[in-house]
Amino acid sequence: MEIKIKYLNENGAIRIENNVLIKEVLVREHLMDPKKKKISIGFTNDYSSGLLEFSPEEFDTLMKSARDKVHLIKRMKVIRG
Repeated sequence: MEIKIKYLNENGAIRIENNVLIKEVLVREHLMDPKKKKISIGFTNDYSSGLLEFSPEEFDTLMKSARDKVHLIKRMKVIRG
C-alpha cells in the first residue's frame, strides 16, 4: 500500500510518500457505547509503522466506493521485490 500525506506547517506544505505492508486489521468494540467501535488497519515497513482508524460509517463508505469501482479492474499481477 502506498501512503501519501500532505500537511501544512509554518514553512509551507510538506508531502510524505511511503510504501508499507498491511500487517493486520483490528476491530475494536466498546461494550458500554457501541458507537465508539473502531476499525483499524495496521501497517509497517522498515522505518515506520502506524494505524489507519475508521468509524464503521467511514469504513462502509470506503467499501461501497471500492466495490463500485472493482468492475474497472481488468486484470491484476502481483510483483514482489
